[in-house]
Amino acid sequence: MAEPLLRWFALHEPQIAAETRWALQPKDWLRARLGGAVLANFVTDALDACATALVRPSGEWDEALIGRLGLPRAWFAPLAASHDEGGALSEEAASALGLRAGIPMAVGAGDTPCAALGSGLSADGDAVLTTGTGGQIVVMCDVAPTSVRGLHTYRSATGAWYRMAAMQNVGVALEAVRGWLSYASWPEAYDNAFAANPGAIVSFLPYLSGERSPWMNPSARGGWLGLGLDDTCGSLMRAAFEGVAFGHSHCVRGWTPFAAMPARTARSSTRCGSRATARSMRAGGNCWPTHCALNCTSSIARMRQRAAGRSLAASQWATGTQAISHRSRPRPRSPRRRVRTHRSMNSSHASSICTSLPKTGSRRESA
Repeated sequence: MAEPLLRWFALHEPQIAAETRWALQPKDWLRARLGGAVLANFVTDALDACATALVRPSGEWDEALIGRLGLPRAWFAPLAASHDEGGALSEEAASALGLRAGIPMAVGAGDTPCAALGSGLSADGDAVLTTGTGGQIVVMCDVAPTSVRGLHTYRSATGAWYRMAAMQNVGVALEAVRGWLSYASWPEAYDNAFAANPGAIVSFLPYLSGERSPWMNPSARGGWLGLGLDDTCGSLMRAAFEGVAFGHSHCVRGWTPFAAMPARTARSSTRCGSRATARSMRAGGNCWPTHCALNCTSSIARMRQRAAGRSLAASQWATGTQAISHRSRPRPRSPRRRVRTHRSMNSSHASSICTSLPKTGSRRESA
């Protein structure tokens, strides 16, 4: 979201802000440079504009909001469709790149809408699950969806809309667990995890660095719950896979488009370095995110039975963390309370403490 960044910039760097001409997304700046910095090349698409939180629902810049924030309207480039032409390759840029000058350049779009379009998502209800360091669930919408806490709404590359749930802790959480359990490789972690008892009680909360969807709680933290003496590294690793999968299921629980969506429209893909999640995705095919971290189909029934209990525990924990973090520190116990603690001991213990104390005269005796 560019809105708070630009507001901070205008307040704390007024001299640089006064000399600033454009506030552009990186792709728009790069395209303008490749086109020779011609004024007509300074445009942006409705998708990136929507992500700034400075546009109306209809898609135009919200000039009233921009004015209230004390930002110059001239910073914000004109809007164009993602497929529109946003200039042509200049002679200088063409020479440096070894290309022909004059090649038309598209206005373009952000990474997520382009990935959705490249994955074949175009119809209302089409969905894609992308996992890597984090995770994203994107669902296409023909019309602007209603606002839901924990979910993001943006314009799509086709001019429609998409709703997105974004998890911070997917591959990064699994990689951390693999390191803690000292697995030398992912194959070893997989073999050990899927050989463990699928009915183990232990659960894993993957929120190691706070969480976005669905909790929107930067103070949330993770860990194992329900550990027993019979748990092993394998059961802990398996719980981590399941915890990440259930984290995705929390994002779509109650999400109306998923309730009636046929499984064939749900796609899955992987990115940026989580081979563990990639293998689990390949094993699960195009099934629901709740099941994507298991390659043992006999466990799915058990997961469904345990989902309700895990969901309740996770929601209570995640929502309660913020309250705990803002709780004032407990006051230190007063000396009187410590004396009461001694009095609560049995008489023999109390007498032994009294006899071991050094004998000092009271104020009355010294007087």
